[in-house]
Amino acid sequence: MPVITPMGLNSTPIVLLDSVTNDGGAALRQIAKTLDFEFDTNTMYPGVRAQLPREYVLGVLDKMDGAIRQTYKIPPTLKTNVVQASFSLLTQEEKSLTPFQKVPHFDSTNPYFFAILHYLSTGDHGGTGFFRHEPTNLESIDVESKALYMNAINQSAKSSGFGSQGYIKAANDEFDLYHQVDYRTDRLVSYPGSLLHSTVVKPELDIGWDVDTGRLTANIFIVYE
Repeated sequence: MPVITPMGLNSTPIVLLDSVTNDGGAALRQIAKTLDFEFDTNTMYPGVRAQLPREYVLGVLDKMDGAIRQTYKIPPTLKTNVVQASFSLLTQEEKSLTPFQKVPHFDSTNPYFFAILHYLSTGDHGGTGFFRHEPTNLESIDVESKALYMNAINQSAKSSGFGSQGYIKAANDEFDLYHQVDYRTDRLVSYPGSLLHSTVVKPELDIGWDVDTGRLTANIFIVYE
């Protein structure tokens, strides 16, 4: 059964489900080994992606759609649409990151846009962190707050480029890490795409092109419309 966990100032819920598959994700890892991963030129994702099998995506939605609808009170007239569904491998070294890859991000201002993340690798990898932007006190970005947040973050990027740091791995002067989901093999986590979030990268363990040793995830983005 999915577990609902409220977090942050607004008690925004996230949905977790462990032991999703019957084999700890082994079959999905084998499928990933046969695919050609490519850079995602449509986003700033610091790695490579490959298409997920349609049957797998439908299976995940079968497990999670009801819980998401109930948790976030999705109007029953809205249909579930898949925006993107891909295997993802973190491959970009810290020294080559752009300023905006060094800070948490949001996927969409649409309140009906959600991410479903499936941790597939074995081993000790970085989980997912949820952050509060201290200067604006924002944890999520909607249409009304987007301009305020973007103005503040653009000023920081111009003045400091977010310093010499690489991936954000903990709280700093600008962002507070208020909740973290640990990476556990065969765990699903779903959350609103409007939340400020980031992989809490462990560079020595997460970065790499090898499906067996890198940080392999399945990423599904859905919107209700």
